[in-house]
Amino acid sequence: MQRYDDALFKSDHVERLTYVMMGLEALYLAESSELSHRLAQRVAKIMGFLGFNSQEVYKEIKEAYGIRSKFIHGASFKEKEIYRAGDLVDKIIRYLQISILTFLELGHAANKGKQEILELLDASMISPALQEELEDMISKSCQVTLMVSRQKA
Repeated sequence: MQRYDDALFKSDHVERLTYVMMGLEALYLAESSELSHRLAQRVAKIMGFLGFNSQEVYKEIKEAYGIRSKFIHGASFKEKEIYRAGDLVDKIIRYLQISILTFLELGHAANKGKQEILELLDASMISPALQEELEDMISKSCQVTLMVSRQKA
């Protein structure tokens, strides 16, 4: 939640995007290998269930993670990268907002903890039956998330 607040109220686009990515990492990652790929894959899968274009989400998360990594490691930015961060930050904040709601609703209504959600999410990527189970769980348990995700940003 703190990362979400920071992403909303900081003025610098690169800093805001970094906080958004940190918030998504906190929700979607429990391990340290292949972070950007796994993060992008998980976010894209959940957003796909909620009506977003999964391939577009995956690409945006990977790009945002790259900007975040440059910021964290102290690299300099070209002007077009700063503008791109400005283009991405509101989209990525929306993914974080929707993700927070999804995790809260799945935790409450479906009685699923973060680790259980992540395990089911990963398994759903290779099992059509588990994909259907997760999609059904989201459609039944995540009414607020579904309502918010249908609203225009």
